[in-house]
Amino acid sequence: MTGPRYVRLITPDEAAWFLGVSVRTVQRLCASGRLAHRKVGGRLRFTDSDLRAYEEAVAVAAKATEEASVAAVEQPAEQPAARRPRRRYPRVIEETET
Repeated sequence: MTGPRYVRLITPDEAAWFLGVSVRTVQRLCASGRLAHRKVGGRLRFTDSDLRAYEEAVAVAAKATEEASVAAVEQPAEQPAARRPRRRYPRVIEETET
């Protein structure tokens, strides 16, 4: 029989250092649901796998954004419809003798 499995829980300060962001950003990520977390005694805690999963998701999103921007650069931009040049001076209407 094996004993209980212990998982080290990481504080928001440590998570912020690990991710390279501020503590407030960590709190915002948790509130928006983008960063998995758990509350222990009313305080936020993270596991190593929570932080690594978030890093992986950010890397995948960055790669997709990079590929989309490269594809946009490779495609020629659509040219706008040609417009008539604007007249610089008002048209002079010649009066005719009647």
